Amino acid sequence: MARFRLIKLTLTPLFILLLISSCGGGGGSSSSEGNPTTINSPPSFSIMVSEWAIPENQIEVLTAQASDPDGDSLSYSMGGEDASLFNVNSMGKVTFKIAPDYEDPSDLDNNNLYSFNVMASDGSLTATSTSFLVQIQDVVIEDCSVEVSDNPNNKVWPSLDWEVSSPEAQGLCPDEINQAMDYAFAANNFTGAVMVIRNGYVIAERYADNRLSSDFVTSWSVAKSFTSALVGIAIDEGSINNLDQSASDYLTSWQGTPKQAITIRQLMNVETALELIDGGTFYSGSDQLQMSLDRQLIGTPGNKLYTYSNSDVMLAGELVRSATQTLPNQYLNSKISSSIGFSGEWWQDSVGNLMTYCCLDATPRDFARFGLLFSRKGNWNGNQIISEQWVNESTATAISGQYGFYWWPAGNQGYTALGVQGQIVGVFPQDDLIVLRFSTYTRMGDGSTIRQGANYHGTSEPQSFDNYTFLGLVHSSLRYYPD
Repeated sequence: MARFRLIKLTLTPLFILLLISSCGGGGGSSSSEGNPTTINSPPSFSIMVSEWAIPENQIEVLTAQASDPDGDSLSYSMGGEDASLFNVNSMGKVTFKIAPDYEDPSDLDNNNLYSFNVMASDGSLTATSTSFLVQIQDVVIEDCSVEVSDNPNNKVWPSLDWEVSSPEAQGLCPDEINQAMDYAFAANNFTGAVMVIRNGYVIAERYADNRLSSDFVTSWSVAKSFTSALVGIAIDEGSINNLDQSASDYLTSWQGTPKQAITIRQLMNVETALELIDGGTFYSGSDQLQMSLDRQLIGTPGNKLYTYSNSDVMLAGELVRSATQTLPNQYLNSKISSSIGFSGEWWQDSVGNLMTYCCLDATPRDFARFGLLFSRKGNWNGNQIISEQWVNESTATAISGQYGFYWWPAGNQGYTALGVQGQIVGVFPQDDLIVLRFSTYTRMGDGSTIRQGANYHGTSEPQSFDNYTFLGLVHSSLRYYPD
């Protein structure tokens, strides 16, 4: 039987995630200290997606908000071939003036593609975004090999174990789910585990032949999103005052130095302007906290000189420890794990600092609990574990298409925790959908969680796997039916 399926917003990533093996790159001009001349710095865009796809008859397109290093107010305008068809508001939100219809591709005068760019001005200097390409998608009628339930909304919570359901009972077509599984487990992708959760039910789960559901996987940089959550709880409880206070209130060695200008918000958005340390060098460092603290300023705090920094997140973990007088792993256990049933082991460097930018070992089913907590706006079975305000604030940047607060864009109004070599905890709150993929993992060395000598994380780079292709395959299995 034919069913309507509305194809929702999808993203094509502009950048490749660079994590442990290569933390990211960038550049920028160093400011000269002591120069009394005030220089007006131009605004800049950091939106990471240049190609967008939206269904026909939708007005909303994207948000291209710029930042200004000097804190100047910005005004926005449009440019490019099809600029006259769009509006942009004072926050950089772009909309069609008239909702577009999908046109027959055989009509050579219209290929359903629109291009434009956004310009942001502080009154004297103007920045121009990348050129955006928007494709209009047809609302199609598609079949599924089985009957799919109409808009199920019976939500459950896991207890000691998860309840299991079928994809079709929870509004997903198993055809695309099977395609996603086959894609993830293709030869030489080294996938250890895949899980899909909808409405609190496990609707798909597969493990490598030599792995069980009880075996640990490792987070790599998925752990960054855990650290973000801990910062949020510390703010919720008043241990940290707010995002705009100086990080040096808790990183006291910075007091009385130019680094005192760095705020917690800048730390959470990779805007510290501190020098970048190579990922491999940092992962092998004996005292990774001191390495992070000792970095020199190479620009002005608030400038985004690179996209990604392990060292900044290491400092966010120290921020939590200093503010709460509790080690981050103990804070995780008392504030989150004990309430949602999560159990994990967090690695430390050779002098005992928790590696809060990576390296949290747990089962896929326990990582899924963290994803469900965020899908449900920080609430767990009636208990507000993380404030809804923090969940919304810390994920809004990712939902808008940019990396921030240690969450990545996922498309379709979702966001994802990502780690090198394809570690994924994708969250789509509007659909109450959680998608997970982890590598086959071996804890190398003596079996401890101390990063020294021969102790390291054994995972392999997948040969034919893309995070966003996988997430898109799973999300495409959702069926939406008109009421």
